[in-house]
Amino acid sequence: MGGMVDELRIALHAIWAKRWIALAVAWALCLAGWLVVSQIPNRYESSARILVETSDILQGDAAATPVQQARQMDRIRQTLTSAVNLEKVVRGTDLSKSASSDAEVAAKVAALQDMITVTQQQDNLFKISASVAAGSDAESAKLSRQIVQKLIDVFVSDNLSADREDVAQRLDFLNQQLDQRQKQLQAAEEKVADFQDQYLSSLPGTGSLTDRISAARSQLADVEQDLAAARSSMTAVGAQLSSTPRSIPGSAGSAGPARTRVATIEGQLAEARARGWTDQHPDVIALKNQLAQAKQAARSEPVNSGGGSPNPLYMQLQSMQADKESRVAELTQRRNQLQGDLDQLQAKLNGNPAVAADQAQTQRDLQVLQDQYNKLLSDREQVKLQAQAQNADDSVKFNVVDPPTAPRVPAAPNRPLLLTGVLILGIGGGIGAAFALGKLRTTFPTAARLERASGMPVIGSIGEVVTHAQSALRRKRLKLFYGGAGALAFAYVALLGIEFVQRGMVA
Repeated sequence: MGGMVDELRIALHAIWAKRWIALAVAWALCLAGWLVVSQIPNRYESSARILVETSDILQGDAAATPVQQARQMDRIRQTLTSAVNLEKVVRGTDLSKSASSDAEVAAKVAALQDMITVTQQQDNLFKISASVAAGSDAESAKLSRQIVQKLIDVFVSDNLSADREDVAQRLDFLNQQLDQRQKQLQAAEEKVADFQDQYLSSLPGTGSLTDRISAARSQLADVEQDLAAARSSMTAVGAQLSSTPRSIPGSAGSAGPARTRVATIEGQLAEARARGWTDQHPDVIALKNQLAQAKQAARSEPVNSGGGSPNPLYMQLQSMQADKESRVAELTQRRNQLQGDLDQLQAKLNGNPAVAADQAQTQRDLQVLQDQYNKLLSDREQVKLQAQAQNADDSVKFNVVDPPTAPRVPAAPNRPLLLTGVLILGIGGGIGAAFALGKLRTTFPTAARLERASGMPVIGSIGEVVTHAQSALRRKRLKLFYGGAGALAFAYVALLGIEFVQRGMVA
């Protein structure tokens, strides 16, 4: 620990011995550094925040989707710093005083792009900043605020007209597309009509040739199924009729109640079988049981031998047979008609196979054009609604949350900090230079160091003897050194004072 203290004392002694060199180096470094700092122009920054609100007065399909709103925000951010807007800013601020030609204006626009910063702080909140370093401090501060204010004014005025121009351009484009699709649609409809007149006007059915053949085959299959059922029912009624007597024994109109009941049940049973019910059907089984009981009762009933009466079951079966025959004849005629239509359509298809392909292609083209036309028509109506909404309430609204600030202090550089840094650097450089020079000369400030360097014992040391004249001279030089160091500190304080006075003048 004692060795470290000795080394520190030796280093301080070496620096103190070269204190004038340290002071000179410090002055030189500080003057050079402060000169450089003084040449750095002050940069004043003005900023403002604007809130961009997208109107949502249209609901449903006409409302803007989140993707459309994001694209609109990107467009707003890009439009703020567009070359056209920046040129208007140059011509509308004090920048135009030093720009007399188009080339100079273009140069100002290029420089202005580096001065302006637009950041999106939230979804629809933008911060506009302008950092200017031109001319005096007061002019820079004033110009930065002018740039931000003019940029807001230009953008607000241009954006509304740009929205309306964009809607008008979209309407013109959609109208042109609609006119073109309408002409194509009319041509396709005329082609379909000509095809119908040429190939399908004399053929039954509607739709394409293939559709008509499919429909005819489906109808024919249904009719043949109904015809088979009608024929089966007619056969069952005929079999029942052939086994039923025409008359009932006894005098006319004098049949007993038992025999009348037998005739009635037999009629019901015949009707059930005509419907297609089998012998296992519950109703058929019940009728058979009732018929057996009625026949048992009819056997014990006295028989009138005076003649016979018409059998009502036979007459009922005859009526049912006539209905069945009429139904079979009707279905047969319908089947023959459908078969004839099918043969005619098939002959047309076999005679010219390309007709079906042409018609299918024509129908597809017509459907595609119709879908495109309907889609364009829907888009045009949506754009019209948006245009009406903009006329009633602007689609984009601007609200200046924070107006452009009037800067009072420069945003850059931080001159007090730079002046302090130069002072610290100068003092450190002076001390370092004095220490380095002290190391260049081989001296032995203590007897112990001389003993270590020579390897021989040091018997003793003689202190420095200072006369009164030398002591007075040293005091004088010390006062001069303190004066030089104080002057350096005073110069630092003076520079800080000048900086704050200049700031006060701007404010």
